[in-house]
Amino acid sequence: MDASTGDRPWGTEALMIFVVARDQPVLFETLRREFSSDREIDVIMDRRHTERRQAIVPYAEERRRAERRVRNDVEAQLKSLGWALVRSPRARVPRA
Repeated sequence: MDASTGDRPWGTEALMIFVVARDQPVLFETLRREFSSDREIDVIMDRRHTERRQAIVPYAEERRRAERRVRNDVEAQLKSLGWALVRSPRARVPRA
């Protein structure tokens, strides 16, 4: 990982991702420094600004069975702790 930009070398993929709340820049920099040499952990700042559905309007029933992006527990951790640790969506789970 390039410590100056936070960019991961092409072709590498973190297994776990620390998502840090936007109002925690000091924590973000601390975690980024701490895990800069760990290829299995990436540290990113939460990029969301607001919820997408703001107006209360009827919408078609959700076809997906589970939320793919942000789970309620991650949202709660960001609000209470200032960070959340999530498994990378591209991380492969070893088969038994």
